Amino acid sequence: MIQKREALEIPSALNQLNELKAQFQGKTPAIFLDYDGCLTPIVQRPEMAVLTDDMRLALQELATVTKVAVVSGRDRQNVAELVQLDNLYYAGSHGFDITGPGGMASEPGGAKAALSALDKADTMLQEKLRQVEGSQVERKRYAIAVHYRNVADDQVETVRKAVDEVLNSMPELKIGLGKKIYELKPNIDWHKGKAVMC
Repeated sequence: MIQKREALEIPSALNQLNELKAQFQGKTPAIFLDYDGCLTPIVQRPEMAVLTDDMRLALQELATVTKVAVVSGRDRQNVAELVQLDNLYYAGSHGFDITGPGGMASEPGGAKAALSALDKADTMLQEKLRQVEGSQVERKRYAIAVHYRNVADDQVETVRKAVDEVLNSMPELKIGLGKKIYELKPNIDWHKGKAVMC
């Protein structure tokens, strides 16, 4: 069983600097960051998450000394356009779409087979949630994000039922949960963690 520890109980990396240096001897570390909630704060609507110039400069400088990847649930192209740096790796759609410097490109995981199911699910969700004020259905290449952050509390269950109805009719898809978001994605054993390892 994993025990939760308070931040003050976790040893400081600075106090372990010699040990860390020894572990990295002969190795090149890589930095993996998420866009929403890491490089930018969590905001009311996805389009409001804007990278600051200071954060962009920090990423640019960091990428001169080690490999830096932005791994996001957002579409890879969307994240690359928001960050605007060519010397980073981008893994979008939870790692189903990866690019990097020098023309590196990969779409691992076999998600292309679920594209038609995602198209159908998008149409169904748009129709079911049209009348739910504050809901937002966001189609990505390999996922559909159903945002309910701006939905009245008494309408959240309506959003969840719509998502469940669509999922029950489409075994090619599964649900992912986030902060005030339901995400429909290919029903494949693939995720950000596996993308980081490839």
